[in-house]
Amino acid sequence: MCVRGASALGQLLKKKPNKEAMLFVVWEPIVEADVGPPPGDVLALLDDPRTIQFWDANRLLSAQMVHDLRAHPDWLRPGDQVIDGHVVWDFVAVYDPGATWQSETPRPIYYSNPLVAGIAELQRLIGD
Repeated sequence: MCVRGASALGQLLKKKPNKEAMLFVVWEPIVEADVGPPPGDVLALLDDPRTIQFWDANRLLSAQMVHDLRAHPDWLRPGDQVIDGHVVWDFVAVYDPGATWQSETPRPIYYSNPLVAGIAELQRLIGD
């Protein structure tokens, strides 16, 4: 996730304080300055009890998602592609309630990259 995406997502959560949701936010190193988890003021952008934030120093989730998306190209929208070595970041995925992660990630019902490009659709999916 990036700071801009976290801010947009945090604002969306504030608009929907009573909506049932669970968000897993994964931060990973993208630029050379990313030597550790984001500072507290950045984490505070998503200060919501429905959100759990993780630091993935080795980009393990990104690698798993690339592997799974390459194994299931039918999960991608027309024109989207994922190549080996790609780093998944500034990305949001929505999963069916009750979806579980087993040996691979579940198929998302919606995704967006960059995250901010998908805020309107996320708001629609969450509903009023």
